[in-house]
Amino acid sequence: MKQILLIGAGQIGSRHLQALALSRHRYKITVVDPSLASLNTARSRLEEIPNHIVTVSFSQKMPVNGLFHLTIIATNANQRFGVYKQLQESNELLAVIFEKVIFQSLEHIDEVETLLATHKTKAWVNCARRSNAQYQHIRRLIKGHSPVTMSVSGNLFGLACNGIHFLDLFAFLIGEHELDGLSQSFDLEYVKTKRQDCYEVFGEMEANIGENKLNIYCSNKQEAQSVRLNIQTKNKRFVIDEVNQKMEQFENNQNFGLPAEFKLQPQSKMTHTIAYQIFTLGTCSLPTYAESAKLHRHYIRAFTDYFETVSPGKFTLCPIS
Repeated sequence: MKQILLIGAGQIGSRHLQALALSRHRYKITVVDPSLASLNTARSRLEEIPNHIVTVSFSQKMPVNGLFHLTIIATNANQRFGVYKQLQESNELLAVIFEKVIFQSLEHIDEVETLLATHKTKAWVNCARRSNAQYQHIRRLIKGHSPVTMSVSGNLFGLACNGIHFLDLFAFLIGEHELDGLSQSFDLEYVKTKRQDCYEVFGEMEANIGENKLNIYCSNKQEAQSVRLNIQTKNKRFVIDEVNQKMEQFENNQNFGLPAEFKLQPQSKMTHTIAYQIFTLGTCSLPTYAESAKLHRHYIRAFTDYFETVSPGKFTLCPIS
């Protein structure tokens, strides 16, 4: 029986648990969180999945001397480094999925990459848009049609929390994870989030891989959230409204009929598929840790420089999650 360890039972962690409970395989899942309230949230959400066949136990204490076929670390970013080190030192971890933003410093990113290699632990990062079948289809359609221009615009989705998702999608569509540049023009004021000691940032980011260009703009208007993508080559163009779940496709400026449905699966319907891929194929559709680390280094550096500019000396770690 495959042993799965889920660290963090809050909002995203409990959704991972719901998805794992959809599995047709009899996994043994250990859920760990020091917060009893978070564990109760996870229990309640597990009860929403009827007739599941997984075995789940809940604990407020970290495991010791365990062997886990898959570990999902769904804590806040400011806790993730310490949690991973403690787990790796006292257990055998065969595969790990890290939530994003993976860590809050370049040093932590590098140290974990070294530890993963030392322990021969496979690892991925939960930037899941590249797992979406329609984004995968777009990638196939634009392959060989560079340069690619991708823009993301919207309101209230937040650059600090979600910008890395679009940076990862851009790298996936291009097929390359080494950025040639990443620049930012963030608003001067940052906003406190519900996550402890973390902040949200609005404004604009730009990146490029060779001639391929990405622009991300997010406003902080007190209006409904919106996320709109434009992915374009010389002859092909895709316009995606993620919130309203619609996509339009153009070729040589001609519209391919009515807008098609575009649907992103919630986390509560994804993790069991990723786990099954890892157990059967030894890999999965998420970016590897090494791939994501290349993007995160640029990303963390941009936000670290921003916070140091607007609030000199206030933060020792980059306060995003």
